Amino acid sequence: MILKTLKQLNHPMSPTTHSSHIPRLRFSGFFGEWEETRRGKEFTNFPTNSISRDGLNYEEGEIKNIHYGDIHTKFNILFDITKEKVPYINLDIKFNQSNICDKGDIIVADASEDYSDIGKAIEITNIDNQKIVAGLHTLHFRSKDKIFASGFLGYLLKTSSFRRKIQFIAQGAKVLGISVKEFNKIGFIIPEKQEQTKIASFLSAVDEKIQSLTDLRTAWADYKTGIMQQIFSQEIRFPGFTDEWEEKKLGEVCDLKNGYAFESSNYVEGGDYKIITISNVQNGQLNLSSFNTINSLPVDIKNYQILKKGDLLISMTGNVGRVCIVNQNNLLLNQRVGKLEIKKINQIFFYQLIRQNKFVFKMTQLAQGGAQPNIGKFDILGYKLQIPSLPEQEKIANFLSSIDDKIVELDAQIQIAKQWKIGLLQGLFI
Repeated sequence: MILKTLKQLNHPMSPTTHSSHIPRLRFSGFFGEWEETRRGKEFTNFPTNSISRDGLNYEEGEIKNIHYGDIHTKFNILFDITKEKVPYINLDIKFNQSNICDKGDIIVADASEDYSDIGKAIEITNIDNQKIVAGLHTLHFRSKDKIFASGFLGYLLKTSSFRRKIQFIAQGAKVLGISVKEFNKIGFIIPEKQEQTKIASFLSAVDEKIQSLTDLRTAWADYKTGIMQQIFSQEIRFPGFTDEWEEKKLGEVCDLKNGYAFESSNYVEGGDYKIITISNVQNGQLNLSSFNTINSLPVDIKNYQILKKGDLLISMTGNVGRVCIVNQNNLLLNQRVGKLEIKKINQIFFYQLIRQNKFVFKMTQLAQGGAQPNIGKFDILGYKLQIPSLPEQEKIANFLSSIDDKIVELDAQIQIAKQWKIGLLQGLFI
């Protein structure tokens, strides 16, 4: 459906058709320039309450409440109350109940500590005959003349061009804020309602595809968690394997090497070697969103501290017990990150074995310290494992790796779809 609809998009290539009031991407059958709305005259504004989280609950009540923090973190841009977890206002709290939200209303988060979140908004597309109000640090708007098709305004508020306008009017030092007066100064350039409907329904289909992929990814991850528990507890086994598993200490099947103590004075921007710290070792992932680099290797660095693709790492400080596999070269092992060197076990089987929650839980129990707990080398090497024969290890490793491959494939599809949507938001709107 989405690919079929995408083919209906036109791209006005000729310079003679270029206009600041014509979008870069357009569905076939729609022509002419978009119109700019009357600034400050499109919306009616309603007062909002100032009830904090302490006055909300998820158990019982008569009226639900949209808290600005939920707009920042979890609500979809098109807000369907049947698909969102929304708290009730405590029954003992008195407040003005006259400003009930309606379908098509816009709720804007008017406060944030950073520009990326200020002015985030939702459009209410379904209230399911429930009562809901806009809460703390929000602005509540309703279109006066019903000039917006359902869903269109929600997506328009998500565009980079509108976000820049919001960030321009935001004021404040430590906490940014926007006012009704400033918001009403922002103009909108919009097409006729029929074209709005086409755009909104198309983007909604894209969102549904992203959500479908996300749900499928969650289902595979949940399946893997459950099947791992059954496999490693020997509740289920592959046909043909009946031998008892042998108990061994972790130190019997691998060595643990410590990282190098790098000097921060040697860090350079854009260096040849990335330094891997505990923050890079996530749960099953090597996260390289942030790192320091150096240009040349220290003269006393050990060979095992120069990482290569396929090496297995474990965090020994902070969130101890997290493990990941190195996926590239030119990485260096920092102190408090351990490198597990396999001796007498299938590496993928071993990796899957120690990715279990019970391993992380045990490491956390053994860790010592306050804000930054530490786990010792011998605590890790002393952990007891149940290990099958090598052929059964390989069978388990291949099976679990095939699930991982499916999850990685879905992650890639989700990212592609999200990037595609960003491009659509830039091209379909002005």
